[in-house]
Amino acid sequence: MIQIRRGDYSRGRVGKWALLFQTAGSRSSLWDGVGVDLDPIRVGDAHLTAAQQRSIEAILKRNDHVWGCAFDDPSGEWVDGLRFQRIFLSDTNETILVEAGSGCASGGQGINHVMWIVQLADGKTTVLASPADHFSGYLFSVRPSTGSGYKDIVLGWHMVASQINLAYFRFEGTHYRELSTAILRWNDSGHRIITPDDKLMHWNW
Repeated sequence: MIQIRRGDYSRGRVGKWALLFQTAGSRSSLWDGVGVDLDPIRVGDAHLTAAQQRSIEAILKRNDHVWGCAFDDPSGEWVDGLRFQRIFLSDTNETILVEAGSGCASGGQGINHVMWIVQLADGKTTVLASPADHFSGYLFSVRPSTGSGYKDIVLGWHMVASQINLAYFRFEGTHYRELSTAILRWNDSGHRIITPDDKLMHWNW
């Protein structure tokens, strides 16, 4: 329990503690309504032109130092295994989910992958989420809540058979930001439960 000392009132620290509790509470509430099962997520074929695919590959390859492929795969062959899917995050813009294939940008028995959200608009290719934003694992859920017109995203990260780490992302103007993390476990009764745990924030996803 956090105790507030008498002197804290005069120093205005009560307000700071209240803000801390409010922030923690708002993060925990993000998980309200997130199901314990993998959502039937609406994704579809991207139907990219050759030029669009080359544009995406080029912009991702320029930043491959973020997760270490520049060392493990200096020739950049990992881009040959990219998977492209249309993900419906915006009512007005086309957004593409890009997942790395097998190799230096995947792990967790092939379940966890480096991932990106890429937007194609007005002839421009823009990265909205990337490993630099801790955007890795696998797509767990797309939430109806929105930030600046783009739906929230929950990613999973396979740990062991009885545990999945979850990360909640929201779009904040230019890119998706990780807002909260949680652990999905199976209890002794065999039921799945989600426990918010922000100690996982910004760990090595």
